[in-house]
Amino acid sequence: MTIVHITYHDETNIGSCPIGQTGGFENADGNGEIHCFRIFDGVSVMLMQLEMGSYTEIRTQVGVLEVNFCINGRFETSFSMRSHVLLKPGDMAISCYDGLHGTKSESHFPLGYYEVLCLEIDPAAAGHWIRLNAPAFPIDFTALKQNLLGSKWYMVGPAGPRCEHVFRELYESASYAERGFLQLKVLELMLLLGRIPQERAADPYCSAEQTALAHHLRDHLLTNREGYVSLAQLAAEHAISVSHLQKLFKQTYGMPVYHYIKDGRARSKRRHRHRRMAFHWRKAVLTIVHITYHDETNIGSCPIGQTGGFENADGNGEIHCFRIFDGVSVMLMQLEMGSYTEIRTQVGVLEVNFCINGRFETSFSMRSHVLLKPGDMAISCYDGLHGTKSESHFPLGYYEVLCLEIDPAAAGHWIRLNAPAFPIDFTALKQNLLGSKWYMVGPAGPRCEHVFRELYESASYAERGFLQLKVLELMLLLGRIPQERAADPYCSAEQTALAHHLRDHLLTNREGYVSLAQLAAEHAISVSHLQKLFKQTYGMPVYHYIK
Repeated sequence: MTIVHITYHDETNIGSCPIGQTGGFENADGNGEIHCFRIFDGVSVMLMQLEMGSYTEIRTQVGVLEVNFCINGRFETSFSMRSHVLLKPGDMAISCYDGLHGTKSESHFPLGYYEVLCLEIDPAAAGHWIRLNAPAFPIDFTALKQNLLGSKWYMVGPAGPRCEHVFRELYESASYAERGFLQLKVLELMLLLGRIPQERAADPYCSAEQTALAHHLRDHLLTNREGYVSLAQLAAEHAISVSHLQKLFKQTYGMPVYHYIKDGRARSKRRHRHRRMAFHWRKAVLTIVHITYHDETNIGSCPIGQTGGFENADGNGEIHCFRIFDGVSVMLMQLEMGSYTEIRTQVGVLEVNFCINGRFETSFSMRSHVLLKPGDMAISCYDGLHGTKSESHFPLGYYEVLCLEIDPAAAGHWIRLNAPAFPIDFTALKQNLLGSKWYMVGPAGPRCEHVFRELYESASYAERGFLQLKVLELMLLLGRIPQERAADPYCSAEQTALAHHLRDHLLTNREGYVSLAQLAAEHAISVSHLQKLFKQTYGMPVYHYIK
């Protein structure tokens, strides 16, 4: 018997999700779960996990935009007598029911299971909510539909890496994340879908005959285990080549023929690639730091604290300043130098520095030093007493950083006017990040790191609305997701001096050889501790650094 559990995660338990997607399971040949979440007026998200071979999809709501993203499994449907659609993980299918096409369609799952995120949008209701609650992020649904569908009612193709990331974030967090965060992610997805060109599959459709041929091959191989028939014989039956037959099968089922038979329900695995940015150091004679303000006025975009203090720096660099909205600026800094003096003047400004590449070292008391590596963030709030002037050092001779500077009063005012759906409690944000201190350092964590790197990579070309959305997302994450603290992000001034002493000795005393054991003995520590301190400071083993 077919049992499909449908759960509405809403106050009313009715009307959260359009009825179209949740109907039609009467004749399905399996089980499943559907979780419906009302994100805001006119927008619902459904998470569907189905274990069945097929079901009948029924559409009733004219003008509703439906975006389906394949999480896992395979999806197959036909929307005409001629063409079939095949969806694999990472693909999305988009439709807008016009009252004529697609009223009823048969959906098949070749692997016997399917996981999908379905986003359903009523443009009129969604547009009204956005105008009232997030006017800074207007969505032109007519342009969105045109970009996605053109003159058609249905399309399918790869989502692309940026959209895929947001789809998967929604899928993984819908059951526990606060509604404000989910609303923010849906707006981000709409902006991406409407403004980033979609990568279309070369030919996402195949004929009904070709699909039937793949099914015939599968059925034959699964049922006729005793009488062996080769692929060559099956291909000859249909007057096509063996390679064409294998290609059709893999297109339908996502794996080679014999792999399908051997493994049955094989799970898809995704691989993430992280790009490491290289930034090489060169010795500079004259300090030249170019500062570019990407703003209408070219003044006041960035607080003066971060852009001052380069007079006595021993190298070169570039700083690009972007005013995101009132009270919030982003600076992208690429420095080729050994050190510079940081000067703070603005009391109450919250400063968040994320290390992109290189190493950063500074001291904020006579006792402790801070060492930042890629993926770490340093957060401070100048109180007029601590950190007015501090010396920043770059042990590798270069440093890439994103600096987010926030004036809570001005930023809060802008948010109340332009994005009231996403209020930020800056007092709670500061408390979560700093507690009773004025400065902290630690790992950003994977979700915050992803947003920092998105901002770093897209600040120079992305529309301001998208950047504003990402900064709001970052604030929500920093304020509401517990930070992973490093076990001991600080080290003593003596430990840091010891690492510097070792480095200076090894670089200057090339003639008189002194072993690590001798240097460790001088300071009454073990060799392994000495190696650990060096790597913590310079990001690489001792002899790697020298070489």
